[in-house]
Amino acid sequence: MLNKTPIFVNGFTRGGTNILMNLLLSHPDVCMPRGETHKVFRGKAAGDNPWNTLMKRIKYFPIVLFSRQDIFRSANKKVRNNIPTFLHYYIDWIFYTEKIKAFHEFHNLYKNYNIKYTKSELKNARLLSKNVNGMVFNTDIFNKIYNDSYHIGILRNGLALCESHKRRGASVEHFSNVFYNVCNKILNDSKQYENYMLIKYEDIINYPLSSLYSIYEFLNLDISLLDNVRLQSKKTLQENGSHALNSGRDREVIWYNFDEFPSHFKKDVNKYQLNNLT
Repeated sequence: MLNKTPIFVNGFTRGGTNILMNLLLSHPDVCMPRGETHKVFRGKAAGDNPWNTLMKRIKYFPIVLFSRQDIFRSANKKVRNNIPTFLHYYIDWIFYTEKIKAFHEFHNLYKNYNIKYTKSELKNARLLSKNVNGMVFNTDIFNKIYNDSYHIGILRNGLALCESHKRRGASVEHFSNVFYNVCNKILNDSKQYENYMLIKYEDIINYPLSSLYSIYEFLNLDISLLDNVRLQSKKTLQENGSHALNSGRDREVIWYNFDEFPSHFKKDVNKYQLNNLT
């Protein structure tokens, strides 16, 4: 395979996957493709224009045709069937090319503060891709494609997640169904696969330094190579019910000194969200 020892993050939208991705992308040997996994194959990632999306859909068509299933649709919350072996190499090639093309401010432009990646470094970096919601049901397929892959499942308080989704228009019933199915898949995979690590969003927020060490140790990433840790500025719920940025502009990548990055996290977000529930 073109991608060696790839890393897959599995979780929920609004569930802390963005924080985990940024912690992993802080390492100079880790890079991501253009967008979350389903957007790698179906398009509409940040920076994708209509032409990019069309080309991704064209490349995706053989996967749907020969596997007879829409395996990279995030709303598909069913266990995927096995796919032909030749598609393993095709999917790996798409991941590899999309990783090299992801030369974007939010993705693989900088390997450290103001230090840009070279094309050679991008090619040799470990693939990191994010699976949210129904995409977690691809873990079995990815384990068959990559026998050296690593997976991290991140879980978060279900009521806090429910508030976040309800505020954006989802019904409680719909979210409950998603949470039940996706959470169970993550838990079962963590028991089935030795190359699977389970972590809580709350642990990352409350114990960021020790969480970072344990994650890097599991992934065999040399933490001594970190001079800085990257995170992104996002609006978070405040005690008064409003949303505000901690610093910078929305989605801006911020590089912290290694000892300072724990100050980025707001530990009361779950409490504020629970207070918004009836």
